[in-house]
Amino acid sequence: MKPNFNKFLSNKKHSNDEHHMKIALEQAAIAKSMGEQARGTVIVFSNDVISSFPTAKSKHNPIAFAEMNALAHARHLNKKSFKDAVMYSTVEPNIVSFLSAYEHGIREYVWGCDDVESGFVSSLKLDVSNYDIAISPGLLSEQCYNICTMHMREHLRHTNKEINNETHPSRDS
Repeated sequence: MKPNFNKFLSNKKHSNDEHHMKIALEQAAIAKSMGEQARGTVIVFSNDVISSFPTAKSKHNPIAFAEMNALAHARHLNKKSFKDAVMYSTVEPNIVSFLSAYEHGIREYVWGCDDVESGFVSSLKLDVSNYDIAISPGLLSEQCYNICTMHMREHLRHTNKEINNETHPSRDS
């Protein structure tokens, strides 16, 4: 039986939701230009906005997700309380990112497009009913999906080209 997540969905819409998600999209574009996964995250505190993108490839750290980097930056800026903070991500968080946001006390998690393979709700790998955090999926989902899938398509095209060149060397060699 599929869990019912509707009771955990936030109905409250912040006046600046789209603005903050657009900042996350800008971070995803920066990540894409640097060869990282095209994902972006923003944490909004009452007076501060902290944004980040993944650095897993450049830092050789497989868990340097956008969310983890934003949380680390907030800690570095001596943010003590996350209880009123809202996190925005272009893509549904995986279990590591969601649990990190929860452990930091993030009040609400807003994301753009679902991740049916590793997203904590879409893939049904985590029952959020045990966690005191509101979730708001689907904000600017088409724009978030497009930047992610465009980057993934480019990555796959590049990877397939490399594989084809290795397995089918040119006849001129």
